[in-house]
Amino acid sequence: MAYVSVNAHGQVTLPAKMRSKLDIEPGSTLLVEEENSEIILRKARVVEQSVLDKLELIAVRQGTTPQDVVRAVRKIRNKIHSGGE
Repeated sequence: MAYVSVNAHGQVTLPAKMRSKLDIEPGSTLLVEEENSEIILRKARVVEQSVLDKLELIAVRQGTTPQDVVRAVRKIRNKIHSGGE
């Protein structure tokens, strides 16, 4: 555990040891969530636009609705964040 300060721009600096351990480099994307009055930072998993385009084509061909996609994404996100990869 470490303490960090929030600067005038709302920014914090993550401790070097944590950045190194989690392979967080300049330009890395983090997911920020609020849960039970806590701020949670997670390393984001970014998907290339070309992959999303291919998935969209498959979904359209199969008659998948936008609501189906939202439900599937939420299910996968919950699985990832609960450690059940």
